[in-house]
Amino acid sequence: MTTQVTTVQDAGADASRSAPSPTAPPSMVARIAAVRTLGVERLREEYLASFGEPTRSRNREWLFRSVAWQIQALAEGGLTERAKRRAAELARDC
Repeated sequence: MTTQVTTVQDAGADASRSAPSPTAPPSMVARIAAVRTLGVERLREEYLASFGEPTRSRNREWLFRSVAWQIQALAEGGLTERAKRRAAELARDC
């Protein structure tokens, strides 16, 4: 009998690459999958289209996550008003 042990570190690595929730709209899942295959320049174009402003970043993973988050937020709703207020409050405190 073999027992598989997953450490917290392993679980965290897997969580960042986990599949979308089963209730996610298929079009959103397909769109995010398509964005994952893009190169840096195309991701920069997608960022501009998604956020309405250019980015100076050339970090592929950051660009992908930002664009994917925006796709998800538009499909399923973004942060709650309470979360937005709290984020603004924390930003002012810095």
